[in-house]
Amino acid sequence: VAVTDVIVGIFSIELNIFWLLVLQLAYTWLVSVLGCFRIGENKWLVNIGTFFKILFMVGLGLLGIYCFIKTIITTNITIITFIFFNYFYT
Repeated sequence: VAVTDVIVGIFSIELNIFWLLVLQLAYTWLVSVLGCFRIGENKWLVNIGTFFKILFMVGLGLLGIYCFIKTIITTNITIITFIFFNYFYT
């Protein structure tokens, strides 16, 4: 299951085989249990899904901002040259 690869990659941790199996089984059971519910009839399920979508998008945005700032610091690019580079050189 790819979910353990994603978790290990995001948090930069090493897990032994026991914890990898626990995570894979928990994810499989969660998907199986949630698949038994009708989404249209359960407002709480839709709300939980929306919460995780928002959490994912905010995390992705913060990660993008972090990478942007890290790139500016390592390459000595100023904000002005970054903003106007495409305007003047295209």
